[in-house]
Amino acid sequence: MKKLKKKIIPVLFALAVCCFAMAGCKSGFDPIKEGFTATVYYEANGGVFEGTNGRTERVFRYKPDSIIIEPGNDKSGAQVPLPTRSGHHVSGWYKAETDENGAPVKNGDEFVLASEEWDFASDRAGGEGSVIYLVAGWSKNYKFTVDVGDAARAAGVENIVNDKYSKAGPVSIPGIEPEWEGHTFYYYEDAEHNRLTATDWENLIISDENPDITVYVKWLDGVWKIVNDKDGLSGLKFNENYWLDDDIDFGTYQNGVLKSKGKFNGIQNFIGKIEGNGHTIKNFAFEKTLIGNDSATGVFIFNGSGYIRNVKFENCELYISLTAKKNYVIGFFGDGSRISDLTLFTDLEFKGCTLTVIKTRDAVSVNPALGEGTGYYGVFGKIKDGESFSIDEAKKDITVTIN
Repeated sequence: MKKLKKKIIPVLFALAVCCFAMAGCKSGFDPIKEGFTATVYYEANGGVFEGTNGRTERVFRYKPDSIIIEPGNDKSGAQVPLPTRSGHHVSGWYKAETDENGAPVKNGDEFVLASEEWDFASDRAGGEGSVIYLVAGWSKNYKFTVDVGDAARAAGVENIVNDKYSKAGPVSIPGIEPEWEGHTFYYYEDAEHNRLTATDWENLIISDENPDITVYVKWLDGVWKIVNDKDGLSGLKFNENYWLDDDIDFGTYQNGVLKSKGKFNGIQNFIGKIEGNGHTIKNFAFEKTLIGNDSATGVFIFNGSGYIRNVKFENCELYISLTAKKNYVIGFFGDGSRISDLTLFTDLEFKGCTLTVIKTRDAVSVNPALGEGTGYYGVFGKIKDGESFSIDEAKKDITVTIN
């Protein structure tokens, strides 16, 4: 169809159309004599026009080669109502093919339509005495649902439902994640509980063949910070809970080769939880000089109910400098005697890690507690009297050096 620039519909045109549609103009008006000689039939094609007592066809006259009204979207005042059909929405308008007598061609009950959608911004009515049949194209109503789950619904959390999709295509990831008090949104999954990836979302195509799409929410019990990269571990707070969702690599690379390890400040007096979920934290360097009243250190120092579990440390280094003559307690996790429940520290592994203690100044003669001779050597400097803790030697690859 030839594309022409959009022009403003004259007021006289709108008036004549209004008269032809019997919308209250004087009965003496003759649209043919006024030059409105191009006829357009709007066909509801299985639907009915709103506010017309069930009419399936509307007829309007236009001046030849003029812009015509888009049903339900006209600003001239000569409104053509939008047709409706149960369970469907209008997805476009199409010109019907006509026979030699100007009648619309049908295949059974179906109109034979042009392949291109009618463009109301540029397509035009026909010439003088012409007849065009403009036919509504229908698509099923589309609905995208985020199912929050039975337990969340019972707690008052509502499903997120979007039924505003009017054209086929990929659904959008919701911009706002659902919330449930005392729980954390983790990810979206399908009906088989498979986590949806970015590629999966691209392939979630809503269409007439697939008009109703539902995804499901995976919740975590409790309030967690989801950690996917080193930035998520760089600002740890002592009383929050962290859920590792990926391996965390602090290293800097050049041409795919590790160039240097990244600085990591760790966390002191931590009373929260760190769930590793089998992921690896690797290639960090932790450095600290103990001065003043400091006598115990490690990259993670736990207090009370704090814990870490199900995580692997790989190629990580601790450099601890001692400066005074005192009883130091040193390990990856420092002093374990302030922890309420060591049995929570499960599924831990260390590979290619080092702990280097440098004694300076008045500390040259001290012997820091490193857990030597125990199953937690290099992990905890000490634990509570009467308690036990150990990591299998095959999973405790920590080289301890004292200089």
